[in-house]
Amino acid sequence: APELILIQPYASAVDIWSLGCIFAELLSMQEGSVPSYQDRVPLFPGGSCFPLSGDKGTKGATGSDERLDQLSVIFSVIGMPSEED
Repeated sequence: APELILIQPYASAVDIWSLGCIFAELLSMQEGSVPSYQDRVPLFPGGSCFPLSGDKGTKGATGSDERLDQLSVIFSVIGMPSEED
């Protein structure tokens, strides 16, 4: 949950977020969602969670980051929160 990545106090919103992620991934497993089960992908396929992981990513042969920051991945899927959020 973004709250945990941002080191915010644990609240019921974290549990709701987790339940929503599980539900979304279960829905993606339904027949017709993807051609085969091998084509499924995680909802938020990040590779690191700075500052929690302490891993700033690794550089591949092309020099690009092979691991994505988890918060950036979440925002790319759901959008940036507004100031009010």
